[in-house]
Amino acid sequence: SPIDHLNTLATDSGYYRFQEGSAEDSFSSVTTAYAVIALLNKSYPVDKISAPVFPQVSYRIAGSASDLCSGEAQAPNPLELIKIVADECGFTYSIKDTSFGPYLEGIGSDLAQGMIGWLYFVNSASPQVGAVDYDLNGGDAVLWIYGDFNWKLTRVTLIDDEISSGASVQATAEYFDTGSWHALEGASVHVGSNTHLTNQSGQVSFSPADGAYQIYATKNDYFRTEVEKLIVGSKVQTSVTLSANVTGGSGGSGDGGAGNSAGFNIVIDGGADRLDFGDISAGSSKSKNITLSNQGTSKLYIESSVTGDDLFRNYLKVGQKLWRSFSANLNIGENKTTAVEIAPPSSYALFGQKSGQLIFWAIPTN
Repeated sequence: SPIDHLNTLATDSGYYRFQEGSAEDSFSSVTTAYAVIALLNKSYPVDKISAPVFPQVSYRIAGSASDLCSGEAQAPNPLELIKIVADECGFTYSIKDTSFGPYLEGIGSDLAQGMIGWLYFVNSASPQVGAVDYDLNGGDAVLWIYGDFNWKLTRVTLIDDEISSGASVQATAEYFDTGSWHALEGASVHVGSNTHLTNQSGQVSFSPADGAYQIYATKNDYFRTEVEKLIVGSKVQTSVTLSANVTGGSGGSGDGGAGNSAGFNIVIDGGADRLDFGDISAGSSKSKNITLSNQGTSKLYIESSVTGDDLFRNYLKVGQKLWRSFSANLNIGENKTTAVEIAPPSSYALFGQKSGQLIFWAIPTN
């Protein structure tokens, strides 16, 4: 044991050697002091340093062709946010040091060139300082988007995000300028494979067939809007209870939970009634399998949502994707097994028992 080893280093003259065979030297008084304190099972007083707690913000990272990632994270500034979420979102990035400070040169294949590059917005406004110099506050909404420095920010809103079969819905496209939102005329609102142009008030109405749709708007010289989801027809859902205990050491394992609703069912491997990940440490991950089952009489389109502690809302993956990006199609009678993974980053310091709920919802499709 370490105690046995220290005892072999003691000398008849009263000092402790640094190592076996070494003679007394100018450091012997120090090594002796170390040995005596250790043999008494004591230690020097050490100041405790708490990990910094950064503000919780929401984010969206939008590339040239599509959104790369969105969610919530703790970050001190918009540039550090990119570093923090890169692994979870699955993208690479490059930051270049310039005379004006660090500059986000590229994410994935979208690289800065001429007037085209990566810009950041906070709460829809474009700050007048570099991304590393902007101090974020809790509740801020951060947007990183690739495009021309002269383009304006846009958004699309739906009057309702769930409608019954055969009903119509109204979408409004707007752009942000001089601190407020304005109607965006002539914008293309994309609804599945169909496109509708907005009128002078930035509005358009449409009546899509039953199913789940991703709605967004585009217009030349404007940034693409964030995607809004529209559900047409009857939605069924089922949920799984989540639990985990975040520790300072390595974790163990656990089993998971099941539910049932209108021909749509979840079965957890091992037959448990909840997804319990047991003990898990920051910087590690645990995965469990669930099986989605279509027991109804029509095809299903499935997505997921998560409620509860931020451990699950921010770091839960379904099918190797952050839960917000998960989707699946199930034919009649089909079963699909997928992994549910929890992977808190090494910086995660909110230890203790965590709970939440993983919800799967399905829409019948043709």
